[in-house]
Amino acid sequence: MKFKRTEVFLFLFGNLILMGVLTLGLPPATGSPHISIISVADGTEPPPPPLPPKPAAVTTPGLIADGTEPPPPPIPKPPLAALAG
Repeated sequence: MKFKRTEVFLFLFGNLILMGVLTLGLPPATGSPHISIISVADGTEPPPPPLPPKPAAVTTPGLIADGTEPPPPPIPKPPLAALAG
């Protein structure tokens, strides 16, 4: 029995499609016709949602993180007009 080139091509192409379907599995039943990228990429479920941000730490006014007092506020400079006159 001699096979034609077309028959061999169709046989191999059909097997390729079958292996692709069996490897990827069925799409998730979400009602969407699109396959989830994450499920195709690694076969696992998507990661959980991120945790909510933590509240900012409460610090005492007047203290810096290293426990020392903050430097005194800068002394305001006189306006340039007062220096010229």
